[in-house]
Amino acid sequence: MLEDLLKKAKSLLAANQIEEARQYFHQVLTLKPDDYEVIKELGNSYYFSGDHQTAKHYYQKALSINNSYAPALTMLGSVELNSGNKEEALSLLTKATECDPQLAPAWVNLANGYVQLGKIIEAETACRRSLELNSNLINSHFLLSNLLIQQKKLQEAEHHLRKTIELNPQFHQGHLNLGVVLKELGNLKEAEISITKSIDLNPNVFNSHFLLSNLLIGQKKLKEAELHLRKAIELNPQFHQGHLNLGVVLKDLGQLEAAEVSTRKSLQINPNLFNSHFLLACILIEQSKLIEAEKSLLKVIKLKPDFAEGYCYLGNVLRDLGKLEEAELAQRKAIELKPDFANAYSNLGNMLKDLGKLEEAEVFQRKAIELKPDFPNAYSNL
Repeated sequence: MLEDLLKKAKSLLAANQIEEARQYFHQVLTLKPDDYEVIKELGNSYYFSGDHQTAKHYYQKALSINNSYAPALTMLGSVELNSGNKEEALSLLTKATECDPQLAPAWVNLANGYVQLGKIIEAETACRRSLELNSNLINSHFLLSNLLIQQKKLQEAEHHLRKTIELNPQFHQGHLNLGVVLKELGNLKEAEISITKSIDLNPNVFNSHFLLSNLLIGQKKLKEAELHLRKAIELNPQFHQGHLNLGVVLKDLGQLEAAEVSTRKSLQINPNLFNSHFLLACILIEQSKLIEAEKSLLKVIKLKPDFAEGYCYLGNVLRDLGKLEEAELAQRKAIELKPDFANAYSNLGNMLKDLGKLEEAEVFQRKAIELKPDFPNAYSNL
């Protein structure tokens, strides 16, 4: 009778019929109140329903009967880990692996503990040990892949992500991470397929849409990229990088007014990103809004004083605004920051020509050609 009750309880718990499972566990404990294995299972029924405090009570009760019972130590360690008690968790999980070195879940949870403490090598070792004991642990393969990615071991990470997906083809995060790894390995076609699969499985993860948009931008598929960027923004309206990238795409599509709106939105969310101000300046220049462009470029330089391109663009804008002396200073600053900046030399040559300094202008145009022999504008300005 006892075995039948326990079998029924475990079956109900596996089917996520938690309340019914608890009733059977309690019936077993009425007949055998010191069964620490059943007490631990009762704790699991609370743990997996999110009531970690009650779960902790039952794990501690199980350990009060058998303080070397590794499964209870493992689960109690998980509770402490989720509560932020990292050192206590690590102590419990280490003891679990010592009490039962063959218990694979103890090694997985120990690996998670090491991760939270920033001990990547120890975490990798524990992960590998869990897979030696059970090569079909999805969590171990996935965690190990993340650890390998951090160490730039991308080909091995790819192997473990593929194993993760083989074990659980519906795991969207596995497909997403595989796409990221494949992109880093230069396999763009497969990366796109993998990230698209992650979106098919879960279309409401903004980061999946954002990563796919980056791949599409790299392949000049701008209209598709626009769609995924708009979806990423819909899912996370405060994601400034989404608004910024959408601004880039819209600019490249020739939709300058929409690009300006999107870029300004990114600055509204985060006003201290120099690249957002620089993109806005470029968009404004294309719309001949030079006074506004000047203000944006001054902001760029304030945020990033060593950005030579900012001074170069500012010099061009100032020249078009008729501020030739200020323009000359800006181009000289660009050259000071980036001595091999051919465009800045050519631009400075043009400004010196406008100022009537013809000999000096020729010197700078020739320097531009020296730095960039295939620079037609410099030749035409001689």
